[in-house]
Amino acid sequence: MKRLILLRHAKSSWESDAVNDHSRPLNDRGRSEAPLLGPRLTERGCQPDLVLCSDATRARETWELAQSTMDPKPPVELERRLYLAGPHQVREVLTERDDAAETLLLVGHNPGWEHCVAWFAGAEVTIKTATVAVLRAKRDASWRDLVSEAGGFTLEDSFRAVDE
Repeated sequence: MKRLILLRHAKSSWESDAVNDHSRPLNDRGRSEAPLLGPRLTERGCQPDLVLCSDATRARETWELAQSTMDPKPPVELERRLYLAGPHQVREVLTERDDAAETLLLVGHNPGWEHCVAWFAGAEVTIKTATVAVLRAKRDASWRDLVSEAGGFTLEDSFRAVDE
């Protein structure tokens, strides 16, 4: 059964010299928490076959640091449409995926990720920075079929880089 893992980027800096929101980097806390995501994903059995990452600076930095502790490192593709994406954009991206990847990990942003969990799994979950939501398909089907209508997944797990 397919799994969709949504990872919200780690804490970003509002006090950087970034020229716009898209370019905001991680702050110190984000840079210290992001590397902890790799081991957390591994210990929870969440090794992705493919990573699709928003091309925003904070999302890219989060994944670069998270995957630095993973072995093997999954392939990653930058995806502009995941920047501030919600269910509509995620559905669009997933319908283009072939079914070779059973577990896809998407790195992106809020509030879109919370909206995606609500739409795809009918569940409410708070997705703070450096939080992961793991969704499992309710049936064996293609990515295109699974995202064609609401509620094709169940919320299997949710965790942060660090326990609160």
